[in-house]
Amino acid sequence: MKPQERVFFKDPVKLIQSRLEQISQIALFQRTQMERVTAHFKHKSVELERHLKEVSEQAYRQLSELKRENANFKKQLSELKRETADLKKPLSQRRVSPGQFQIDGNQRMSLPVAVTSPVTPRPRTMSYMGSAESQVWARDRGHSLSSLTLPLFTATVHFMDTVSVVKTLTFGCNMQSIFNH
Repeated sequence: MKPQERVFFKDPVKLIQSRLEQISQIALFQRTQMERVTAHFKHKSVELERHLKEVSEQAYRQLSELKRENANFKKQLSELKRETADLKKPLSQRRVSPGQFQIDGNQRMSLPVAVTSPVTPRPRTMSYMGSAESQVWARDRGHSLSSLTLPLFTATVHFMDTVSVVKTLTFGCNMQSIFNH
């Protein structure tokens, strides 16, 4: 008999046993592979759960920190709005003097705002004389009365601007402008 024909005349029990061995080997291989794949996915899911937990905790911490920052910014904004509203009011309606500033909620000593008394920028050489006496005095010294520049008043005001720089204004009027009119 030919070898191709012999297959059909084998003992059916032996044929079934050989096929069952092949099937059991295949089933065993598939089962071990399934266990390996299942173990891999279990390990991967544990890793992903741990990573998800870390990320969610970090996000919660960041959210808490951002909420605190937001509360601080809202507080600063309300303080700045109140300060701006105070600055918009005229000085007569404010609760503090113009030289005082508040920084971080603490009131700071400020430089004084002063108005000096009227002073003459140059020394006076003349005492009070009548108009005839002053004309004689000016003529003796070679001056006419209209060329004299005598201060009527001078007032100096020191104040602080918003960047803490002391500025000075001097107001004055001289006698020459009065005599020429």
